[in-house]
Amino acid sequence: MRTVAPNKFSNVDCNGWSSKYKAADPGFRIHCVDPRGKVQGASPWVAGGKTYNSNGRFMDNGHYVGHDEPSVKFESSAKGSGNTMTYYMQMPRDPVKKATNSGSVVDYGELSVAPWFGLPLCDPASYPQNPCKPDSDSNIGLNVAKSAGSAFMELQFYPPKFGPFQTGPSCNATFWCAAITIDSLESQFNFNNINTSCEEPTNFAYLQTNGVPAGPPSPQLTDFQSFTPNAHTLRIHDGDVLKVSITDPRAGFTTTVTDLTTGRTGWMVASAANGFMNTNYKTCVGTRHTFHAEYSTAKPQNQVPWAALQGGVLMQQETGHSEVCKSLTNKDPNVFLGVTDNRIFSTCVGGTGDKGDDPG
Repeated sequence: MRTVAPNKFSNVDCNGWSSKYKAADPGFRIHCVDPRGKVQGASPWVAGGKTYNSNGRFMDNGHYVGHDEPSVKFESSAKGSGNTMTYYMQMPRDPVKKATNSGSVVDYGELSVAPWFGLPLCDPASYPQNPCKPDSDSNIGLNVAKSAGSAFMELQFYPPKFGPFQTGPSCNATFWCAAITIDSLESQFNFNNINTSCEEPTNFAYLQTNGVPAGPPSPQLTDFQSFTPNAHTLRIHDGDVLKVSITDPRAGFTTTVTDLTTGRTGWMVASAANGFMNTNYKTCVGTRHTFHAEYSTAKPQNQVPWAALQGGVLMQQETGHSEVCKSLTNKDPNVFLGVTDNRIFSTCVGGTGDKGDDPG
């Protein structure tokens, strides 16, 4: 089967700390899945290191990447509850008044960079490098040596006002976008032999009104167009009511969002035909892959063995990514593939971001 080497700028390390490759979207790390760390006492185990710290928390090339993701987890033993579901949601509305530095008025994007729905998927090329039978409770999801190779899917919704996505957490300044992300982890059991060049590769694709990805979705080939909405990207506005459908037909794992307010529908199939790939943990090369849901049911044990959030059938809010600052210092422009954002600073002075826990 044909393999694809990663581009210099790619998405083979979601958190952006790869020892070899540059991040295709440096700001995307706030949307990554938080892996758990190596189990203390398991052999071999060493206190500290570049892939876990003394508390067993995951490190990406020496950088701690954990963050807050409060969740609501759905559990059921009914057949199909682990791979087929429908949600209804209404998008929030931002205040009429402009957001303030004091925090007296805040936009939704300052509270959460992305509400999302999650689900475990089969990926035999992901941690811990074992076979996985789609849509089956025969897979072991607990963190043991025989666990099935697992990826975690998040259907994420990005609030407006903080775009473009290449340099901020929003896809656009005026409308919401929805995207499917599929995170894998490139190591063997207990985080041994993790590839520091491509620790957490991520497939990414906006939901499109024609079902065609805006750009290459695979970790190896992700580029500027992948993160840029086009004429077919589903546009969602404040207050819209949505029907969210998650299914797993033979063609590939499918996410569909119907905007009941506007009548528009966007969808994406995580298939080899659409350019989705899994990643070889030894070489970082990608192979076209059609993803499928991992489990038949939403039983508590049906999890993703490497994910800190356990990764069942979840709804989550990404929190803790924004700070209220009285002022900003140390201008630090972000330059990426010809795009420069001069609005970025390194230091938050005063406010909630200056409590002595992070003086830098």
